[in-house]
Formats: sequence, structure tokens, C-alpha cells
Amino acid sequence: MLKIPKIRTILIVPLPLIILTAFFFPFLTTFTSPEFRDRIYRSYTFKVIAEHVGGTESDPQILMEEYLDFIYNNLYTVRGEPVVYGGALNDLLRGIGWCDQQANAFTILCYYRGIKASLVMLKGDKNISRHTVARVLLNGKWKIVDPLNGVIFKDSSGRIASFTDIQKGKPGFRSRKHGDFKSSFFKKSYKSNFMERFPPVIWSWPGEFEDPKRAAIRRLIDIYHALFGEIYFSLYQDFYLNRVRELSVEKFDLKKPDVKTYFKARNYQLCGRFAKAVQLYSKISENYPESPYEERARLFKSACLLKMGKLNAAYADLDSFLSNKKKSSWAHVARQYLDWCKYRMGKTKSPASASDVSPDSYYF
Repeated sequence: MLKIPKIRTILIVPLPLIILTAFFFPFLTTFTSPEFRDRIYRSYTFKVIAEHVGGTESDPQILMEEYLDFIYNNLYTVRGEPVVYGGALNDLLRGIGWCDQQANAFTILCYYRGIKASLVMLKGDKNISRHTVARVLLNGKWKIVDPLNGVIFKDSSGRIASFTDIQKGKPGFRSRKHGDFKSSFFKKSYKSNFMERFPPVIWSWPGEFEDPKRAAIRRLIDIYHALFGEIYFSLYQDFYLNRVRELSVEKFDLKKPDVKTYFKARNYQLCGRFAKAVQLYSKISENYPESPYEERARLFKSACLLKMGKLNAAYADLDSFLSNKKKSSWAHVARQYLDWCKYRMGKTKSPASASDVSPDSYYF
């Protein structure tokens, strides 16, 4: 009988283990420190969101506009709700943020598709920040967009205004929602910000994009996504959401069942898994009616129904919400969703609250 040398046995035995470890690496990270585990998940999730929203589109300007619309329709300034920065994905999951958080999440989505972007903090009197927008590098020139208001100033040829164009009030650039630089919106909402004595501050979030370790993680995730696609991510996401009991950035108390349910639902919604999100959002209203997440769960469920084309169900939920929750801090979000629902049903024209991206909102 032919004897296999021991040295060859040592080389042969680990090979299946190496392959299995490589294949299941994202799953195995859930057994590591919360910081490393959550970093892998956040990076992978943003990769999938960027692909889910942008699809196969390769034009940087179109991609940028779709990301602006996605953020505009997913991250809201809600009165009475504390806004504490806890990372871009955390803010998206909460559904709450000021202009800083919206611009930050927008720039990260751009970076995941190779589009350079950064925050522009506009300053007014006494050098105090008044409003944050974003700048995007298109065709070698920096252009200004506003994720908070869903505004992009363009001329008739589709060219987007730069900071200088806006500051000087160059004719020809218009916002679909708010008109040109002579409009009352510009005078009230922008003039005091863009025409200030102090220069704006540019912030590019170096820790997110230039750190070698994080860059290595993103490259690794690119490989997994290219090889295995969204089905693999869905399996990993299910595993992560079912296993995680605490987060490295503590903005959700996952020990509470209503919070855990909301957290899972919102993760599914942002990654386009709308049926699973609807199922979990419904559980919050049914099982935890006193939860602080109940109102937004109802509204985000309606947004999922809109995406699924279930317009009658979405309309009924939104109409009921506004009838019973007129004074809710989320009422303005409900009205925006209801306007889109009516539009999809052919009852009204495109809502005035739509972003500048197009007459049709990408997200809805």
C-alpha cells in the first residue's frame, strides 16, 4: 500500500478548513469583538444599499442624484427627537438626522460607487455653522447638492451649480422645487448661508475612507459581493440580526423586544427586503403599541408597501395615521408618503415635496 508522507497529510487536511473559513468569514466575525463585527456589517450593508439604489447605473451624476433622493426620503428631521451622531448607518436606521447626518450618509453612498464627495459646512455670523450641504466631484469640478431639502440647482443643459455659481447668483440655474436664485426660497433658506463673510468648512471624513484597515475591509467586501451577490448577503444579514445582542455604537437597546424588532425591520427595508420589513413593522403595532418606535414603524411600513406596489394598503394605513395622529412629530412624513401614494394612484400631480432629482421620486 502506498504511504502518504506525513508532511503531505498536514497540507491536505487544512485545505477544506481554509476554504470553509474563507467562505464563512463574514458569519464568523459575529463571534468576534462588537467593534470589528459591526464594522464588517456596516461596510457590507452600505455596499448593498449603494448597489440596491444605484443598480447597474454607471453615470456618476445619475448615481449621485439617486443617492440624494434615497437619503432625502429616508432620513428626516423630526421635532422633539434627539439627533445624536452615531455613524451614518445608525442614523439611517433611526430614520432621524439633521443636515449633517443626511450629508454624511449621502457622501458615504457616493464613495461606495467611486464618486468623490464631502461635506460643506456653510457658516454665517460669528463663524457659526448654519447649514450643511454636500459637494460632489463631477467631470473634474465640485458641484453642490443639498440632501436635507432634496435640492440641486441646474441650468437648462443639466449642468449642476458649483458653490461659486450659487454664491454669485449666476442666472440660468434653477431648483425644480424652489425656482432660481431670486426666489423667496433661496432668499430665506440659502442666501444667508451662501453669502456669508466667512468661508465654508470642507469635511471629508478621513477616518471612514482613508484608514488602511477600513479600506482593506471594503476591498474584502467588494470581493464577497462580486462572487456571491445579494443572496449571500441576505443570509449573512439574517444571521447577524438574529445573533447580535449589543452594538458597538449604543443607540439601540436591543435587549428590548420592540427595539430589536424595529432594528431588524429597518435593516431589511434599507436593503430592499420589503416583505420581511412589513412583517416586522406590523408586529410592533400589534405587540408593542406603546413603543416609542410605533409611529415610525407604521410609516416605514407604508413606505415599504409603496415600493411593493400595494397602494391601497399603503393609502389606508397613511390615512388612518393622519386621522388619529394629527399632532404627531411624524405627521409631515406621513403627509409626504400619502402625497406619493395619491400620485401613484393617479389622483394628484407629482408632490411638491419631491426632491429635485426628477418628477418621480426614485425611492417611491
